[in-house]
Amino acid sequence: MISLLQQNSQGRKVQPLVPFCYKTSRPHTLILEDLTSFGFRMADRRTRLDLLHCTLALKGLARFHAMSVALHDKNPSSMDDYAENLYTDNNRDMMSKYSALSFNALANVVEKWSGFEEYGDKFRGMIPTIWDRMVEIIKPVNGSLSVLNHGDFWVNNMMFHYCPDTEKPDEVRFVDFQLSRYSSPALDLLYFMYTSPSEDVRSEYTDHLLEVYHKELLGTLKVLGCEHHQFTIEQLKKEFEDKSFFGLMAACTVLILVLVEPTETYDMENFKEDGSILDSGSFERPYSGSRYKEAVQKLIPHFENKGLL
Repeated sequence: MISLLQQNSQGRKVQPLVPFCYKTSRPHTLILEDLTSFGFRMADRRTRLDLLHCTLALKGLARFHAMSVALHDKNPSSMDDYAENLYTDNNRDMMSKYSALSFNALANVVEKWSGFEEYGDKFRGMIPTIWDRMVEIIKPVNGSLSVLNHGDFWVNNMMFHYCPDTEKPDEVRFVDFQLSRYSSPALDLLYFMYTSPSEDVRSEYTDHLLEVYHKELLGTLKVLGCEHHQFTIEQLKKEFEDKSFFGLMAACTVLILVLVEPTETYDMENFKEDGSILDSGSFERPYSGSRYKEAVQKLIPHFENKGLL
């Protein structure tokens, strides 16, 4: 798919967004260029991204999304293989167990914090409806713009190049497209905004970053000859708001992986093949980390104001 996106955009002045993929005759094998040899490196997930990094990442995401729109215009069947691959009937039992473990662990930790005691039961109360809510949220919006979502768009799945003179980021590349899905662009945006920016950036610049993304999206669609697609900033912000439970899920299940300290990580030997866990106490340990506690104590009133808690 990435090669098709790039081929369809050749000669259109769209910057590369992924490592070059070398041709190989070996099945089920990818050989990618070493981005570190060109000066690309990962950002520090635990400190998360400042405004400049976020701007670069979302401009890149907008170009990626626009490229998928152009490819779909040319070949509508190109997106047929990118229906949902995570929230499917085959995964229902495993995903439901993982969600329950995550929300129970968070609830058990949160209710011990002074001033947050009431939220333990609120998080537990969500568990029976998580699956159905997520299945609805990930569906494309009828009559609106759909794009190929990265699907796992967080700080560890991007690498930045830095200007030698200023040490400021000037290019970005994306990796790990295993969870790509064809749906609303709001999904990638929510996943990113609730996992990867610093808290100050998320709380103060969300609207600004959505506008940066939207401007780059429309500009790239025009470059690719797809300016006939109508997608206003109001539509984007409405979908971002309507699907905000997706952001809460990211904060409860992915942000913990972003902020966890090496000494606080899960013991993967505790997980069984069906998604259940042998020792639930060990699952709570990362949720007790100081970085995650600080982040979640700021997010809880935010989500409550949105009517999600």
